[in-house]
Amino acid sequence: VVGVPSCEGHRPATWTGRTRGLLGQVRALDDAGELLGFGERGQGGLLAGISHVGNQMNNAYFTTQTSNGRVYGTMNFGDGDGNYFTPLAKSLDVTGHELGHGVVAGTAGLVYENQSGAMNEHFADVFGWLMDNGNDQIGESVVGPALQPALRDMCNPHNGAHGGQPATMSEYKNLPNDDDNDHGGVHTNSGIPNHAAC
Repeated sequence: VVGVPSCEGHRPATWTGRTRGLLGQVRALDDAGELLGFGERGQGGLLAGISHVGNQMNNAYFTTQTSNGRVYGTMNFGDGDGNYFTPLAKSLDVTGHELGHGVVAGTAGLVYENQSGAMNEHFADVFGWLMDNGNDQIGESVVGPALQPALRDMCNPHNGAHGGQPATMSEYKNLPNDDDNDHGGVHTNSGIPNHAAC
């Protein structure tokens, strides 16, 4: 990982939202490296975590960029609008989730639509779940009042935001594959394999 200093043993005098966001990203990278045997920082692929993306953006996402002929991954975190989300970079499981998208993109190459897209979201959720193993919820520390109690719940998919997700194939939502319907329900139907993983 380029440009991410070690935070081991260092605590700033005041814990601002920016500091918590950076330290959450560094911790997720350290934990993932240990879990997956990535080795020392600076070896292998390039990765950047970018906080404060957009204007009150209610999202976090992973994408790749090319610069000077080198491809690198970026985890991008919005600050939320306070109603749906608060700053997303401060969440260890959201950071792990975005890192998981990077691993899936670099290995499995699952098409981000319908059932393969739901599996992509599921694998990313598992990464987040493993990074923040204190509970079974994803995004509980950064959801605002409109999405309480959490974005998703791994073991009880019905307990997530907007009435939750399906937990079994009998509840599968066959949605149109377009932007308005989340590319065939990739975030909706990921509750099925999440529940199976639990």
